[in-house]
Amino acid sequence: MAGHMRITVRLPDALLEQAQREARRRGETLRRELAHPPGRPNRKTRIPIFRGGTEVAPGVDLTNSAAL
Repeated sequence: MAGHMRITVRLPDALLEQAQREARRRGETLRRELAHPPGRPNRKTRIPIFRGGTEVAPGVDLTNSAAL
């Protein structure tokens, strides 16, 4: 069984409230609603991996945590 990773995600209040309403409407938990929204394929997302080196990738602003 795969392990788990804990991360922090910042959502605008309105988006969180919308997701909570939709989960209640469907009789689902918020976790399940966010994990597999209906109408969208359940596909893996590619996450960039740091492979060493000393330079920041183009387009990455280390001073803007919201953009990371």
